Amino acid sequence: MKNQLLECNARGIFPGPSENEEEFFQRSYPQTSTSAQALIVTARLFDAAPDWVEVKFGSKGLMLWEGAATWIDPKLGISTIQVRPKLWGYPQEEVIAHELVHAMRQKLNANKFEEILAFYTAKNRFRRTFGPLFSRPWETTLFVLTIAAGWIGAMFDLYWIFLLPVIVLIGMMIRLFASQHQFAACLQKLKSTIKDPDKALAVALRLTDQEIEHFARIDPKQIRDYANREKAHHLRWQQIAISYF
Repeated sequence: MKNQLLECNARGIFPGPSENEEEFFQRSYPQTSTSAQALIVTARLFDAAPDWVEVKFGSKGLMLWEGAATWIDPKLGISTIQVRPKLWGYPQEEVIAHELVHAMRQKLNANKFEEILAFYTAKNRFRRTFGPLFSRPWETTLFVLTIAAGWIGAMFDLYWIFLLPVIVLIGMMIRLFASQHQFAACLQKLKSTIKDPDKALAVALRLTDQEIEHFARIDPKQIRDYANREKAHHLRWQQIAISYF
């Protein structure tokens, strides 16, 4: 089983928090048409090359402001990435690598830090910092609607409505910086805990939101104790432990 877990880890296939051996190993992830350049990016950053995620090109079903989206089959757990044929200002392999992060973390059901992880694929520092401003797809829609409401309000001399997008933006900025602070603290603790400090980001990819928050507060010895305790009961932590601890 150890070799199977290591192979799955290298392919970016992780057990869910409560998933058992039978459920996990019943999953099937054949290789498909994933971008080779994007796999190089995810392998370098996250120690995983998810060659089972299919990439398709097309704009149908995407919002005007979306360059790509990840579609997940809830029964099979298989992911498909949809990418616009033309992307303005974003390298294609970067966009695909970003979506691969979402595909790999699909079983964790953890959104708080997922965009922070996904934007590590960005070459531009500004995008890495401010790209995770919207942590859920509906938040982008909400922000666009507040801007539209501001313009409509101005037509009726209700200029105070222009404050709505500003208030929403300020709230999201505060949340983002708080989350980034927690995430950075977790990474620092992991670097002092695992065998290879350069793999700290890879370990973080495999953690739940609650674990990232918890590790940000405790010391490396407590993280090691947590790993030893959890690997006795959870398959996901068996995989993490044999790969990085």
